[in-house]
Amino acid sequence: MDRIEELKGLTGIGYERYRESKLLYSVNIEGFKREIEGVKYFILIDSYGKVIETAYKYLNCTEKKGCIGSSDYKKKELAFTALKLLYSYGELFYLDRIEDINREDINRLDAFLSGGEKIGHSLIFKATTTRGDSTLNNYYSVYRSYFKYLHISDNIFAEKIKIRNYRGAGVGFFAHTKRGTDWKYSVSKTQVIKKETPKYISYKEYLDVLTVIDEKYHLREEVMIKLMYKYGLRLGEVLGLTIEDVIVEDDDGFIILRNRLTDKYYQKAKGCCRVKNKSDYNSPKYNTKNAGYQIVSIDGDDFELIQDYILDTRNPLAYLRVSGKASKRYTNLSERNIADKVTDREDINQNSYVFISRNGTPISNTAWNNIVKYIFIKIGVRIDKVKKSENLNHRFRHGFSMYKVVIENYDQLRLMKALRHNSPDSCKVYYTIDDKERGILAKETLRLLNKGGINIDN
Repeated sequence: MDRIEELKGLTGIGYERYRESKLLYSVNIEGFKREIEGVKYFILIDSYGKVIETAYKYLNCTEKKGCIGSSDYKKKELAFTALKLLYSYGELFYLDRIEDINREDINRLDAFLSGGEKIGHSLIFKATTTRGDSTLNNYYSVYRSYFKYLHISDNIFAEKIKIRNYRGAGVGFFAHTKRGTDWKYSVSKTQVIKKETPKYISYKEYLDVLTVIDEKYHLREEVMIKLMYKYGLRLGEVLGLTIEDVIVEDDDGFIILRNRLTDKYYQKAKGCCRVKNKSDYNSPKYNTKNAGYQIVSIDGDDFELIQDYILDTRNPLAYLRVSGKASKRYTNLSERNIADKVTDREDINQNSYVFISRNGTPISNTAWNNIVKYIFIKIGVRIDKVKKSENLNHRFRHGFSMYKVVIENYDQLRLMKALRHNSPDSCKVYYTIDDKERGILAKETLRLLNKGGINIDN
């Protein structure tokens, strides 16, 4: 009986195949990420030291149809991992061409991807890594996309099976006469879908968060939390905000959300034009509202907080040592906190990211997440230490949505506009809470608002 064991090394996961106690061969598909002129490239190398060219082109090309080089970083990273595993499987099971994978391979591939320890009739898998059904479905989606890119339409991943026939699709008097068929991919994992409202920060929890910030943190944390909870910004939109995006207008002001070449993958503004090179800054799409950029109006008091934070952190006097010399933090602020300037604002010579670390560099998502975790633990908000899918910062955006729905009675169209979505259907999830929970949430929130001297007209 053959045995396949997983090995973890410096360049990722490798495998060894044994027959009894004899090592037959080793498989090590190496993965590398290289950044060239601000662009990250993903490279896969097989066990013989050759670059897997089709995978390289699929992951990095931006021009050929079907490739994902212009997709966001997380999507490319997922595909990178999925293909590394697929080619590892191919070498382990003697596939000369990865596109030759067929129905007989699927059960083995499923067991291989799932990880853990499994014993079959003629094969034992031994791996410390385990993956859930959701992850496997993501990998299978990558394989469908990859094979489509390779123009291999007749492949096992694209195969569909019929689930059921139905009658009554559509609306109107004759809806019952309409017929249709539901299909699913044959290679997919069945998942139990819980119809739950996404976890969100309630108004009470939001006030508790601000209390912790008052006690332990500073203006930066207050401004960032308010942008997410009161204005529905995603974390990437907050981290990617630059000085030239903060615009004064009468007594209030607004901020502009847009992408730049200098942005890290965690500083991207979703729904805004993606930038491939600097010439894109002059394109019509980049300079069109709701296509290239988005605008969020900020109330007077909150806008003043943003301005105060910018003034406090950009004052050279705050960075001088006793000797009168500039500190390392100020040097970092002027040399390492640089964002592309995309406007002709004369009051800004060098653009920079608004929110910075103690070292004067743009604050990273990791550093910020550590702060949020501490605050959540402090106020008693549960944090799942196992699941990475629970985005802690997105709970503020969900809280923003629930506040709009429950307290301000937003319908789906108004909520769509507030969230800067493209379709009202994507907002349906915020209307699924039962009447009891809605009543409790509304009552508690209104009590706290009234206590603070704020009246809401329903």
